[in-house]
Amino acid sequence: MRTLCLCFICVFIAGTLFAQKRSKQKAFPNVLVQKVVVSEPDEIPIVVLDPDTKSGSEPSFVASSLQANKDPFYNTASFGFSAAGFMVKGLDASFSQTLFNGLPIKSLLSGSPHFAVYSGLQQMMRKTVVFDGVAGNELSFGNLGNTTGADIRAVVMPKQYKIAATYANRAYSHKYVLQMSTGQLKNGWAFAAHVNARLAKEGYYNGCGYAGYGYMFSADKKVNDHFILSMTILGAPIAAERQAPVLQESLQYFGANYNPNWGMQNGVKRNAVKSTTHLPTVIFSSDISLPKAQKLNIAVGITMGVKSITGLDWNSAADPRPDYYKYLPSYYQDSALKELVHQSLLENPGKGQIDWTGLYSLNALSNEPVIISGNPNLILQKRAAVIVENRIDKQQTIAASMVYRSPIGKAGLLHAGINAQLEQHHFYKKVHDLLGAHYYVNINQFAEDALQIRTDVNQFDIENPNQIILQNQNFGYNYKALLMQTAAYVQASWAFSRFDIFAGVQFTGNSFKRVGLVKNGLFPLQSKGTSYTYHFTSPESKLGVTYKLNGRHYFKVEFLSASRAPLFDNVFVAPKMRSTVTDNISSEQIRSVLLGYQYQSNFCKIGFRAFLITQQGARDVLTFYHDGYHSFVNYALTGIHKIMQGLETSIDFSLQENLSVQLIGALGDYRFNSRQQLVVSSDNDAKKKKKSGVYVKNFKVARTPQRAAAVHVSYRPGSFFATISAHYMDKRWMSFNPIRRTYGALALLDTMSIMRTQITEQTQLPAMFTLGALLGQSIRWYSDKNKSPKSILCILSVNNILQSGPVLAGGYEQLRFDVARLNVNKFPPKYFLGYGFNFSATISFTF
Repeated sequence: MRTLCLCFICVFIAGTLFAQKRSKQKAFPNVLVQKVVVSEPDEIPIVVLDPDTKSGSEPSFVASSLQANKDPFYNTASFGFSAAGFMVKGLDASFSQTLFNGLPIKSLLSGSPHFAVYSGLQQMMRKTVVFDGVAGNELSFGNLGNTTGADIRAVVMPKQYKIAATYANRAYSHKYVLQMSTGQLKNGWAFAAHVNARLAKEGYYNGCGYAGYGYMFSADKKVNDHFILSMTILGAPIAAERQAPVLQESLQYFGANYNPNWGMQNGVKRNAVKSTTHLPTVIFSSDISLPKAQKLNIAVGITMGVKSITGLDWNSAADPRPDYYKYLPSYYQDSALKELVHQSLLENPGKGQIDWTGLYSLNALSNEPVIISGNPNLILQKRAAVIVENRIDKQQTIAASMVYRSPIGKAGLLHAGINAQLEQHHFYKKVHDLLGAHYYVNINQFAEDALQIRTDVNQFDIENPNQIILQNQNFGYNYKALLMQTAAYVQASWAFSRFDIFAGVQFTGNSFKRVGLVKNGLFPLQSKGTSYTYHFTSPESKLGVTYKLNGRHYFKVEFLSASRAPLFDNVFVAPKMRSTVTDNISSEQIRSVLLGYQYQSNFCKIGFRAFLITQQGARDVLTFYHDGYHSFVNYALTGIHKIMQGLETSIDFSLQENLSVQLIGALGDYRFNSRQQLVVSSDNDAKKKKKSGVYVKNFKVARTPQRAAAVHVSYRPGSFFATISAHYMDKRWMSFNPIRRTYGALALLDTMSIMRTQITEQTQLPAMFTLGALLGQSIRWYSDKNKSPKSILCILSVNNILQSGPVLAGGYEQLRFDVARLNVNKFPPKYFLGYGFNFSATISFTF
């Protein structure tokens, strides 16, 4: 900490002295605009000069600092640090917001921006603004994270046509883009369209094919100088085969690129886990200019689509997953058996992949004939022991927002807005592939231990007992989640000669309920029908002040006090089976304070932020399969308190006209600040299996690096540009299993024992260092027939240059734990692998 502070002070002093030296040659113009909207990546914002600067005197009015639309820290956090799962301020994506044409694009189920709606369409979002934190902005109330607003109307896009092609070794190997925009025509209409395809027979990971497409169409009508109507349709259908988290033991046998999700079938790699997403969205918006510089933006959006993912399911058969822990040497206590399995895996590396041939053979051996009801002539012979299932989330969303803006006197600006969103999710399963069998039976194998209670207890649908399931028919769970959110806010900002001030309040209402569509045998009274509707009202208030010492030095302080409703999945314990909820349901409380400093001159820009965020009363529900209970088990955690505090800094030097250097750093302490409460329950039994405190106070928030630094060196001589980037991420922590930190799991161990330390200590992941480069060359010329420019742009992006194989992107402790023997190695941690060396080469032609 002391070293970081000393470095910052030295840079600050050096920057100030150098700025003073250069100011003798050229006075720095003070900016009078409050924000900058960048419509093109390389566009230079136009600024207004204070007339007092011409005489060199101290200005009577100091302008507000520019919005960090391309703040080096947030750009690096989004791209450079993302390889290690970096979260700004330790906050997940639910603390950020994305808006298209003023309409929030988010999922009420996860609370996060709905990236699946617009994946791959970022090239059409050129007119974009990014606002940091809770400071007032023209799009929304603001968030602790970022607020990103994209104007995707055709009327704001310049007239152009574009063709682009990319070759890469990432999730996709080829990408093709066609894009056009007419600009505003003489009759007031404007049109824009975009289509793309991202394809890979096998991407970066073994056995992972990719077929992603994207489309967008926008039509606008400028009715008059005060009124614009717009319609935009966008969607991103994607089918992607998945990489699985892996055990360290598996990597030792099957190599660093190991992926257990696939196996060979008829000489071709087949992946059992394939996600498919398509959420087409249509947005209607209007931009209305009113008298006295007032503005009104109204937007309505509708989304209807499906997200699904396939996977193996089995009944009366051994676990078909090749990385199941009982198939690895570490499972065996007998040394002879351990050595036998060890040698078998060394000699037969194919055992690490799915045995599709064996699964088909297993189903072919079945001989359990059944007669389909209502058709005595149709006899099905073979009952499937293993199938590929498809878990489906069918979504419907309608959202609307209205934002009003009006000046307040000569120095102020008022924003007021209301928005509402209705969202429905229909969760169910289908048989995707019977793997050569004729039918499947709709029974719950995990409930068969409870058959002595009732004979129908193992039925997923007791109204259709022993239901015969054919290809593409529904089986298993079937329920809906209905969610609604409404919000209203008002905020105001003032720009005075030495101070900028903002303040605002917002009230948000959330409600949700579960609707069960089938009555299962385990919970006949709680599974089917509509649950109680849970309502939450969440107030927020904020205040911020910026002191403008002069046109170079800005100091700010921001406060936020907020309440946030819990998520549907963190209230309902086992929504697939019943309507049971967690204890003591309430909203979480959030408090935040941020101190910031900004320095800007012709050659240097410095940003420095110190923050403290407390989050109290959060909750989480973790679900996994428990061998001991022979059932899926739910860990319901309540009383989760967090504290996030740290420093963020970015320094941008313009050393020469074409040479710049950026230094970015983040130092955080994100940790749990409470002893959480754990309630263990089973999907087979509504009774609470265990209730205990979890001793995790001062444990670190997992996934995100809590120390990160980057250096970017950019050189732009003319039409060529090159950037070399180095990123370092450290203090990464593995997600932990709460049961290992309870009194019951540790009661018999001495407090000083090595075993107790092994069980309770949180595992730190190794540091990560990446080196990358971005090279580009543009060629522009003008046609003889007209003055419209044409250009060719070539870009080569190379990342993780020093790493040949995959990197360790993250990891988690398995929730299964050998409580009887307290053996941490029986269910060892699993790790997520990220890209090693990867590249992308793009050529585009714009005319």
